[in-house]
Amino acid sequence: MRNKKYFGYKAIAGDIRSKIEEGIIPPGERIETEYALSQKYEVNRMTARHALSLLEEEGFVIRRQGSGTFVVDRSAAKSKLTRAVGFLENLPWAENYLTRMRVAEEICSARGYPFHLSATNYSLDKERALLLHYIENPIQGLLVVGTKTAQPSQNYVLFEKLISMGVKLVFLESYGKYLPGGVCVASDDRKGGRMAAEMLIKNGHRKIATIFSFEDIQSHMRYSGVLDAANEAGIEISERNTMWYSSETVMKMTDGKMRNIESAAEKFIVNKSKREIMEMLDECTAIISYTSLPPIVIASMLKESGKKIPQDISMICFDNLRAEYYNRNFLGGDDEARIAAFKWQNDADQNGIDNVYGAGIAINSFDHDVAAIGRIGAQKLMSMLDGKEEKSEFTEWMYKDRGSVASI
Repeated sequence: MRNKKYFGYKAIAGDIRSKIEEGIIPPGERIETEYALSQKYEVNRMTARHALSLLEEEGFVIRRQGSGTFVVDRSAAKSKLTRAVGFLENLPWAENYLTRMRVAEEICSARGYPFHLSATNYSLDKERALLLHYIENPIQGLLVVGTKTAQPSQNYVLFEKLISMGVKLVFLESYGKYLPGGVCVASDDRKGGRMAAEMLIKNGHRKIATIFSFEDIQSHMRYSGVLDAANEAGIEISERNTMWYSSETVMKMTDGKMRNIESAAEKFIVNKSKREIMEMLDECTAIISYTSLPPIVIASMLKESGKKIPQDISMICFDNLRAEYYNRNFLGGDDEARIAAFKWQNDADQNGIDNVYGAGIAINSFDHDVAAIGRIGAQKLMSMLDGKEEKSEFTEWMYKDRGSVASI
């Protein structure tokens, strides 16, 4: 009769892994053959082979042709890790992300760890290349902002490989995809989405449009929070009033060559035409956006149609990046544009607000405490490098009222 305790290759690998970690199977010792394992666990040889392959991927064993499979001396492998910390970021040139990175760098450098910044530019292929680099050139710790975290990815096994090599990992904002139960520092995205919807509902809005990214787990969680609040209030978030976009769309918007918001709008509208978006806005009284980038386009379209914010439509977004970011990406290089950008930014600074370029308005937002995320993430990583255990942690949202929500 089949031993029901062992139902697959992952369970078999887990049993062997535990024995290796506990020293029951010491470094250098030969692991039982595929045939012996299949007999022991009452499975076929293919299942036993998959279990050994998984252990090899994780760095616990090594296969030697003609000799068998042997336990790796992981303590020797750990001693080869370079004393340094890496930071995998999506868009390190954006101001919010620069703040997070600088805070983390200060903490790590103060502890004597050289700090290496790498950018994935929202590319899973680039993320994979960087992870393979760190597998070939391992360092002691990594702070990771995951790329396209709602999408399935082969990069998962590379993170597991790094951990098996003794590299300490802390994920920032990308909980839910990589290594469930692992250490991460993030804002509570579901709570944030709920808070945004509740803010609009409290002000009388019952027809709410939503704009979210389908690639990031943070976006999915925020959207789920919006639905939580809508369900509790008994209102519908209609599919026809929900727009999903990709990072490629945003990257096209920020190529540094566009001089006005209309050209950005042409790049942005991929899933819906301008007419469809305006119909969506005609039906709704408020918009919730995953980031502050889509409202730039929407604000321009509203301005063209003679509508005003918040008189005709209210807006709330997340992570309202500061004006300098948009100046760098949407303005051209001529003197007139630079002077206009300087005047606009100076006015915004004096008024203590973050304006949305081209629209003459500012958007209410729930913002990450990026400095806190960078600080806490780096502190947890330093603690883990000291041999201590750490747990995941949520940071609080910071709400900024800039007058883009009206009561109806």
